[in-house]
Parts: sequence; C-alpha cells; structure tokens
Amino acid sequence: MQAHMNHLTKVKGVTIPNLGVEPWLTSTPSSSAKGRILINRTGRYRNPFFKWAEVVKKYRHKLLFIGLHHEWREFCGHFGYVEYLPTSNMLEVAQIIAGCDLFIGNQSCCNAVAEGLKKPIIQETSTIFPDCVWVRVGAQHVYDGVMTLPGFDGEGDTKILAYDPVERITQISTVQTPPGGWQFPGCQKSMSFDQIFGFVKRLPEFLGKTKDEIRIAIVAYTLHRIPDWQDNNKGKFNRAERALSNSAISPVTKSNYHSLTGRTSL
Repeated sequence: MQAHMNHLTKVKGVTIPNLGVEPWLTSTPSSSAKGRILINRTGRYRNPFFKWAEVVKKYRHKLLFIGLHHEWREFCGHFGYVEYLPTSNMLEVAQIIAGCDLFIGNQSCCNAVAEGLKKPIIQETSTIFPDCVWVRVGAQHVYDGVMTLPGFDGEGDTKILAYDPVERITQISTVQTPPGGWQFPGCQKSMSFDQIFGFVKRLPEFLGKTKDEIRIAIVAYTLHRIPDWQDNNKGKFNRAERALSNSAISPVTKSNYHSLTGRTSL
C-alpha cells in the first residue's frame, strides 16, 4: 500500500494521510446485499486447502456470488449451487460489498474493494503469492484451511480445522507426545498415550467402545487442540505465515496474534 501512496504523491502530487488502518474507500450500500454473504472466486490465486464446500454448507441460502458468469458456473459445478448477482462495473461491486454482512473470496479485485471498505472478510489466501494480506480485526487470511465461519441470525460460529481429524488418524503417531501432553476432557493429563487411553476407556460414554473408536476420539481431540501437529504440509505455509507476521502496522506477536486474527497459533 505504501508503494501505491508513494506513486500517488509522485505522479499526482497528492498525499493521503492514510496508512490503511481506516477505510480508504467509501460507497453507498446496496439494498440487494442486505443480510447476505458475498462470495467471489477468480481463476488465479486459489488455495486447495480452503474449505469452500463448508462455506456453502453453512451459508448456502445467504450466499450471493459476484464476478464473471463463467466463474460462477465453475464454482457451482465444484461446490454446489449458489445464487448469482450480475454486476456491470466496479462501482456496483463496491456498493454491493458495502451492503453485505461478510465477504469471502480469493485475492481478487473484489477482495481489494472489501479490504478498502474494511468489511469483515475471509480470504482464500494463496500459499504461493500471499501478497494481499493485511492483518486486522475482522479479517481472516486462510492459507491452511483453518477458519471460523461466523454465525448469523442466532446461529453459532463454526470452526473449520485444517483437516478432518478422522481422515488424519492413520497419519498420526501416538508414540510422539503432543505439546502439553496427552489430554482429554474429564481425564488426568499424561505423557503416555497408553495411560490416557486407559483413562478414556473408563469414562461412562466410552464403555463398550472399540479400541479404534477410543483412539480416534483421543487423536481427534488432540488435533482440535493442536491443528498442525505432525502436519507434513507445514512447510507449504511458510510464505503465508511470513506474510501474516509482516503485514500489520503494529508488529504481529504471539501475544496479539489471536486477538487480531482469531487463529490459535503463529
């Protein structure tokens, strides 16, 4: 953003005292987007870890797709039907985004407008080119699939993990002890999986359960607590994590990262 501001000053002789914390765009909210969630997904800067299917599952009847017609058709083909709202120019796009409750999209011009308006956003962040990241309250930059889908109309929030814990069971070694030891609600913490297994199997709700069912429950709880534990894909996220740590005006630290992003770890 500073590069854009420098260019504006050099070429036009205009200096805007705005470093991106406050909105730098304004637009009259469109009534057609009132109470709706806007989505936009272009052909570039996609992320295979982003859980679009979960977005559609939670918000289907509140969703409005903006963008090109072929982009909408492709989206529906992959993730299910959502309503399409045609737009003829970027002014209409800005008005619609201004009137929505939430914007979800990849690194597109629509995302740039939503950021300029400082709307609540959930961004499908590229792991290769994470160059549209601006850490702030109300913005989630999702590079590894972890996100929180806020609830509306009295509905609760939905937290999405990077992976389905059950699918990852075969990848998890219970010989390794997770950070903080093995834990499970209602049980004493232990450094031994066999010991936590013994605690869990005596819980009333696990009486009669198979060994596999108990193991799945313990590992699933561990992955809920530490989503990236034993994650072989962690190296793919280095660029995005560096972008997150460098993008805010105030340095992002482990102590303020959660309050800024809603994520549990940096």
